[in-house]
Amino acid sequence: MANEKTQQKSGTVKEYKATWQQPWAQRVLQGPYSPFEKLLFMRVASFGANGCTMYNRTLARELGCCERYVKRGITKLCNGKEFWITGWDSRNRCIYVNHNPEVKVMAEERFKLEQKAGKVKDKADFYRKHKTRNYETVNNSARLDKNNREQ
Repeated sequence: MANEKTQQKSGTVKEYKATWQQPWAQRVLQGPYSPFEKLLFMRVASFGANGCTMYNRTLARELGCCERYVKRGITKLCNGKEFWITGWDSRNRCIYVNHNPEVKVMAEERFKLEQKAGKVKDKADFYRKHKTRNYETVNNSARLDKNNREQ
């Protein structure tokens, strides 16, 4: 029942596997994550290579929970290397599923563009730039708040 058949223009029938049946999605669905985090993962995975640009508030409304659960779920999935997040202020944030083959192709193209522009030197630099953005922001703001309280 999960396999759907779609028709192409030439009249041939192509087998289509649902997202939750893909091996990269099964890894998360059978992993150590809570049911809510799995639901959040599948919602983000539904965007494919375009990535999810929704605010936490909108995701919370769609999933029927509060923003705090969405924030915690995104953090846990990001720390588990399931999400690739570009931009951490919510206006420019885009969440991608890290192991989706479509996203890997898109990331490769983006890497080549940034390398030509001279923004990154190698792939490690490219991924470090995008993956550590949240930790740098959190660490810097925590340090600033701590310094302000002591004065």
